[in-house]
Amino acid sequence: MSSSLETLYELIVEEFSCELSELTPETTLESLGIDSLAKMEMLFDLEDRLGLHFPEDNREIVTIQDVATFMDEVKLAQTQKEK
Repeated sequence: MSSSLETLYELIVEEFSCELSELTPETTLESLGIDSLAKMEMLFDLEDRLGLHFPEDNREIVTIQDVATFMDEVKLAQTQKEK
């Protein structure tokens, strides 16, 4: 499991009162009761926890894996930018 997925699972369990056993990469945010406002709050929490800045992006984020992929892309871009 990627560290992004692990971080995301931890946040979802803490913030949205979910059980770890119900989370998979394919789990949709909607099925966890995470609406568009909660999704934005989750991204802000991830920015704070990880020291990242998520650009405004029109991509469709539906699943936990979508969020983890977005996190990995932003981490990579910021790492390359720092070099």
